[in-house]
Amino acid sequence: WGGGRSVAAPIPGAPQVAAFSSLFELDTRGDDGAFSSSFTLDTRDLDIGTSSEMFTLDTRGDILPQTLVFTLDTRGWDALQSPTNFTLVPEQLTVLQLTWDYYGSPLGFNVQRRPPLGEWVSTSVDSGSVRAWVDRTVLAGQFYEYRIAANHTGGMSDYSEIARLQMPSYPAAPQALALSLAGELAMQLDWQDASHNEDGFEVWRRVGTAGNWIQRSVLASNVSSWVDAELSASTPYAFKVRAFNRWGFSAFCDAVWMTTPAGSGGCGYSITVAGATLALDQVFAVTGSVYDADSRALLKGSLSALVTSPDGNPHPVRVVLGFRDGQGRAVGSPVQLMDFYGLPGCPGLLVDTLVPEGFRAPASGTNTLWLEMIMAQRDPVTAFLTERHTQEAPMRKRLFDVRIRAASESVALSIRPAAGTVGELLNLPVQMVSAGGESAVSFSVAIDERLSLVRAEVGGDALQGQLQVLATTNGVTGI
Repeated sequence: WGGGRSVAAPIPGAPQVAAFSSLFELDTRGDDGAFSSSFTLDTRDLDIGTSSEMFTLDTRGDILPQTLVFTLDTRGWDALQSPTNFTLVPEQLTVLQLTWDYYGSPLGFNVQRRPPLGEWVSTSVDSGSVRAWVDRTVLAGQFYEYRIAANHTGGMSDYSEIARLQMPSYPAAPQALALSLAGELAMQLDWQDASHNEDGFEVWRRVGTAGNWIQRSVLASNVSSWVDAELSASTPYAFKVRAFNRWGFSAFCDAVWMTTPAGSGGCGYSITVAGATLALDQVFAVTGSVYDADSRALLKGSLSALVTSPDGNPHPVRVVLGFRDGQGRAVGSPVQLMDFYGLPGCPGLLVDTLVPEGFRAPASGTNTLWLEMIMAQRDPVTAFLTERHTQEAPMRKRLFDVRIRAASESVALSIRPAAGTVGELLNLPVQMVSAGGESAVSFSVAIDERLSLVRAEVGGDALQGQLQVLATTNGVTGI
């Protein structure tokens, strides 16, 4: 065409879509400036008044060279824009609401979800008028990424910015709850905060072994200790703690218990366990509980106790740690705790001590760990071995019970059946059986030139593992 003239030239048979803009301005100026400065191009069909979806415009004219044929998309900006203000709001632990803004009238939306660095999975929202959608397939505590695009007759818009969140979850239960005396009639609780999303903690207390649990205190988040100063003398108390957030409560941690000492006004012979951090073969053991352990399981840790005796007591205080069976007979090898030797009698003294090195559970049976105060003039370990006790008293306290598992006849090591393909990794299961009572097990792997050891993993049942690649020196390939 000549410069400066507007031409209406819809292509016969082209689809007619009313969503496109009716008018736009096209600048046709070339590098030599010979064309008109601007002109208006009307793509509406003169008969029906709608705009073509796409059309071909030939700008070659009489003077060559010009551009070749190009395609001009006249769709309005609302057909290509991405949804905005894309927001993720958890409504429940497994319900997530998605909201967004969009200015236009699309046919619907396409929502995509993936775990971090995972594959996108699409879900269609068939209504173009909605601006919210609920995902009921999410899992509590999981991380997700979302994005959304609008669907139109002519195609789909670009996706929105990626929105990310971690779904809420209940907090984890506190761990390693410990109880210690904080005064004559006060006890301090200490625990490990195992959660990252708690709003606070609840402390519950029970008087005696059969009383009702009562909430004693509600604490803020990140708190890991609390003191109860409203106690009575010579009374057993049990405590437990749980975490909470807006979604609910964690499980309670294992309860701990302690008996308060006698009140002031004179002292008798007594020993009161103020706290204990003990482990059988590296498994944490809570006082007042029952545990399964291997024959001669190793006991490690520390404990604290308050020991009192009358003023003028002619015999030095001595304390023994040892096991007794169900009939009260001493089993295993009891030990004297020397940190308690010769303590002043009244009002007593709170002492912290470590379990002596090499102290082990008995070889068999169900047994109870006792802490006993010995006042006899003879050797305290001999006194422990010759006496029988099944009931607690002011001078002796039970710590926990241990059920000894049957010992294996021998140590065994075997390769479980496995098959693989040349060039691919082969998982080679190795079964190890030991008599127990040890805190570490080691084994070695020997391979020949046809194999390469890529990775070695120790199963969750093993407390410790050590791997070493050995050269083949005897012609044997294997483990």
